[in-house]
Amino acid sequence: IMPYHIELDGLREKARTEKIGTTNRGIGFAYVDKIAREEVQMGDLTDPALLEAKLKEIGPAKEKAIADMGGDPTVVRYAPYIDEYLEIGKRLKDRVADVSREINIALTEDRSVLAEGAQGAFLDVIHGTQKFVTSSFTTAGSACANLGVGPVMVDNVVGVIKAYITRVGEGPMPTELKDDLGVMMREKGAEYGTTTGRARRCGWFDAVLALKSVHLNGYTELALTKLDVLTGINPIKICVGYEFDGETIG
Repeated sequence: IMPYHIELDGLREKARTEKIGTTNRGIGFAYVDKIAREEVQMGDLTDPALLEAKLKEIGPAKEKAIADMGGDPTVVRYAPYIDEYLEIGKRLKDRVADVSREINIALTEDRSVLAEGAQGAFLDVIHGTQKFVTSSFTTAGSACANLGVGPVMVDNVVGVIKAYITRVGEGPMPTELKDDLGVMMREKGAEYGTTTGRARRCGWFDAVLALKSVHLNGYTELALTKLDVLTGINPIKICVGYEFDGETIG
């Protein structure tokens, strides 16, 4: 993620009529560059000449995009930022490796490999609640594609699921509790975003989404967490279907 990704992210969110609730950390625009084959890679940070050449190639378009949205285009090639990234590249140079090769060697040596997802299934850019999603793939299958490991190498898929539902930012949430009970769940469960510290929205367990998550990820087992947060609540409710145009969906 480069400084200009962060600038573009903030400017784009500010311009939206309907906010997504992005973290403004530049992640989406970093993925835009990956798909456009214009990304700065770790190897570029290990060599000043490579980084200079890359920014010379892609810099003008970034500067124009930022200027057109009313931002500061100098962030693209701001010397102190470039020096900071080159220092990062210098420190990490000996750690840059072919991740797929390293993992597959470990697997052939019968070592245990754990891949941990950082976001929920319904933030997936394809299968999530568009457009209120992240910029990447968050389902279990994406671990194989992104790490470069064949799917037959996976032995177990553990779904980590809360006893209630939470969401950071905007987007649909049918079982959301917009009352004191929702606030109590948030405070008792310490439900604040790990990246931005934003308060999470809380609601009843949504079994419809849970079942779809099972289908999307192929869990071999589930780890139910934060059941203690519901202590003292009576009754405890679970969503088992949605009503839409007089029809029950579930």
